[in-house]
Amino acid sequence: MSVLYLYAERGRGAMGVKAVIIFSLALPLYSIADRASKDYGQSLYAEIELRKDGGVALTCRPGFADSRQFYLVVKSLELAEKLKANAQSHKGSLYISDLQIVKSFRFRQFLRLKIKAANGVKIAEGPVWKVADISGDLSFLRP
Repeated sequence: MSVLYLYAERGRGAMGVKAVIIFSLALPLYSIADRASKDYGQSLYAEIELRKDGGVALTCRPGFADSRQFYLVVKSLELAEKLKANAQSHKGSLYISDLQIVKSFRFRQFLRLKIKAANGVKIAEGPVWKVADISGDLSFLRP
């Protein structure tokens, strides 16, 4: 309503009226552009399974007792060593209680996932998984 009023008053040549019109029309455009490509962080619980090829299979959950889970396979030996070095052990199995990930979205579409840190230790160049490469329940990763 105020935009219509200001538009009707534009004939008076007031620079402030033009500035308010431009500003009010730019706000929706900014909110759309801000949502176009967005990253979100999240902490997960991950169980580690050592593979014969030296890699690691991760079973990731939102928490220890949660049944929703998805699976990641780490083929990088360097990253696998970092994850094993920062993992905790309990009765012969390895787990990471605080696996920090970054999720990338375009609007509401989930695109990719990256490991950022394991138990507080930053992982500089972790691999990036596309959603098609991740199996399991991804519903809890949505913002």
